[in-house]
Amino acid sequence: MRIHSLYLLVGLFLISVNGFGQNRLDELKPIIENYLGSNLDSAEKYSEKLLHSGYEFSNKIEEHHGLNYLAHIAYRKGNRMKALEFFMESLQIRYEHGKVTETANTLNWIGRIHHEQTDYDKALEYYFLSLQKLQQENPDSSYLLPTLNNITYLYLDIGDNENMIEYNNQSLLISQLTEDDLEYANACNLRGIYFQNLQILDSAEIYYKKALAFYSEIDFTHKIAHQYNNLGIIYFLNGNMKGSYSNFLYAMNLRKELGDTLTYSESLRNLGDYFFYTENYDSSLYYYNSALKLALGVDSKTDLKDIYQSLSELHYDLKDYKKAYELHLKYSELQESIFSNEQFDKLREMEMKYQFQNQREQLDIIKNSNKKLKEINQDLESEKANFKIGSYLFIVVSCLLILIMFFRNNRKKNRNNSL
Repeated sequence: MRIHSLYLLVGLFLISVNGFGQNRLDELKPIIENYLGSNLDSAEKYSEKLLHSGYEFSNKIEEHHGLNYLAHIAYRKGNRMKALEFFMESLQIRYEHGKVTETANTLNWIGRIHHEQTDYDKALEYYFLSLQKLQQENPDSSYLLPTLNNITYLYLDIGDNENMIEYNNQSLLISQLTEDDLEYANACNLRGIYFQNLQILDSAEIYYKKALAFYSEIDFTHKIAHQYNNLGIIYFLNGNMKGSYSNFLYAMNLRKELGDTLTYSESLRNLGDYFFYTENYDSSLYYYNSALKLALGVDSKTDLKDIYQSLSELHYDLKDYKKAYELHLKYSELQESIFSNEQFDKLREMEMKYQFQNQREQLDIIKNSNKKLKEINQDLESEKANFKIGSYLFIVVSCLLILIMFFRNNRKKNRNNSL
């Protein structure tokens, strides 16, 4: 029996023997966290009990934990605005009654919701506030990891690869040093996305499989589904249609079972892509429209943008040019609103406003004093160097081939002239 299942049974036993009292947090926390990975409705029911206990007995600790759990559940069910409401309410209490790490965690999640709503400058502000809160109290470095990974993802989303790699390397280093398997897996996943964007698919697959191995070890179903979906994309791009379909389908079924609306929409869209590519247009249209309905329900701009683009291409292939054009206009409008110049200007202002010198110094101290970290750093530098060498070799070989072709053409031309 897994540890979290044992916690669940112990918690239920305590409740049945003692009833609900003022110490509900200890009783309910393992139950809620177990259900968060398997049954969101049950998690919600027990989270509400915890929150009501906080109200009834004026227990601020139970209150902000209950609000935070409800925020996570609302988020997973696709209601970002409700989640933001709960997080903001929890934050006000946590500033006075919560631990520093709890406050930083809530700030990080508020940033994440703004991030997913493409409000990048607001997201970065909350991410930096989270880091700043942690650095003021100088906690263990591992507490920085969730926020570092989210900042990595933000820079990945806007195509700032230089900043993305900087924060991703920090995450990989600290997570290995502190043996934080979850955040190491998250950092590997982000590195996989980076390589996928560069079309270096073999490296992307390696990092996705690394992430999957760690998620499987800690039995994190939500993340396991995400990795199967990512591997489906890699197989799709590599032309392995059978492998792609089986991974997409497995990920979709896991997400449907979890009731994870946000990621379920992504799986539907990916299956729509698969059927579009294999020219099964009826099935493609069905999955795209199903994904669109979910994305509209949760107002996910990035998902809507991708779905409109896919639907436009599908209707173009179906020779419905009017519909294709209408959908392309919707895609273009969202694309412009997400990646506006104003957004990038605000981001730069935010970066200048929050210069975390303490963070840099902290990481330098770790790098200089820890042998294990140096070895990890050397591996990352070696990977970076190999990538650069490969790029240089490619350029050199390309130039040589061009020169050879040039000399051959000249020689052939001279022969013709001499004849």
